[in-house]
Amino acid sequence: MSFQPELWVERAGAAVEFYEAAFGATVLHRVGEGDDIVAQPGVGDAAFWVASAGPCKKRFSPQAIGGATSRTLLVTDDPDAVLERTVGAGATETSPVADEHGRRLGRIVIGSVTRVTLARRPLRGGGCEPPASWDQRR
Repeated sequence: MSFQPELWVERAGAAVEFYEAAFGATVLHRVGEGDDIVAQPGVGDAAFWVASAGPCKKRFSPQAIGGATSRTLLVTDDPDAVLERTVGAGATETSPVADEHGRRLGRIVIGSVTRVTLARRPLRGGGCEPPASWDQRR
């Protein structure tokens, strides 16, 4: 079983090309042509979907609503290198990579509003323990 989000974007074909260039994504499945597609890119051991947005499909892109409805967390061993590669492929750096929340984090925006946080995997045995207050939320 796996959880695979689907991103609805204005230019789905261009988005898939970006994921290939920036993250080394491999297209596992694609239906359609140009920007009118549904595609399943894979990055490492994770897969997700990219589909064309449009009001007739009741799929609204971040541009259509004037903001984002989610953020994607890309977990990597080297967020510094991934940030450099993604910016080179056209992403915009919104926060440089730094030590934050017990991890090494950086933030980018793809297109005009798709938000991605790049994070180094936490070390085994610590460095990213949840606060004690989280126990009260369960």
